[in-house]
Amino acid sequence: MAITKLHLGCALPDPFVCAVCGVKLSLDKATAGPFDGRASQTFICVSHLSEPEKLITGLADLIGRERKRPMDSMWGEPVYPTKRMTTMYGLIREEHSFGANPGTKDLARHLFMRMSCGKVVVVASKPSATLSALRKQWIKLERKVRREAASTLNVIRIIELNELSGRMQMLRFTTKWPDDYLADVYVATIEQLLHWAPECKTIYVTCNVELESLHVITSLLPRGALAVRCALG
Repeated sequence: MAITKLHLGCALPDPFVCAVCGVKLSLDKATAGPFDGRASQTFICVSHLSEPEKLITGLADLIGRERKRPMDSMWGEPVYPTKRMTTMYGLIREEHSFGANPGTKDLARHLFMRMSCGKVVVVASKPSATLSALRKQWIKLERKVRREAASTLNVIRIIELNELSGRMQMLRFTTKWPDDYLADVYVATIEQLLHWAPECKTIYVTCNVELESLHVITSLLPRGALAVRCALG
């Protein structure tokens, strides 16, 4: 219920650990998180998706650590840790079962980790219904971020949590693919995306999609982008 395989290419980070808690990871217990200060992919324990408080504070602390990095350590080419993945355009591919009630709760938490990576596309059979449920969970999660900021005395964490809260409030959702150029998160049907393939860093497939169609809609995704197949049970 996490990363399936990795595209043949660059090596995984050494050590391969969770960017939130520092625990050693294996592919079956990892999920792709945000990029670090070098624009390199980080990974996080998939179990943190069921621990919102730990996920929220852990992400804030990660951002704080990255801000403190010496600038010279952030130079150089980004590392795309894509070892042992399938060769579908060099993507990081994951399988999830977002079975919470509603399932968009876990989707919102995963999106929380990926919102800083660039535009996001959600493939859904009923975009309006999916968007409505996702927005509700997004608002609830943003409130949790504000509560965490109000409950800590860690000044750096307060700053990062407030910035995360502000970013969440500004995130723009839409079902108008591809006409709404200013949106951050698009929810669209497979038919819409087959007419205009996305160029995003993260795509969530929440409905049944034939493999051939999946290859088409991911054909323009950049190397190292994340493709998640998930069931909103």
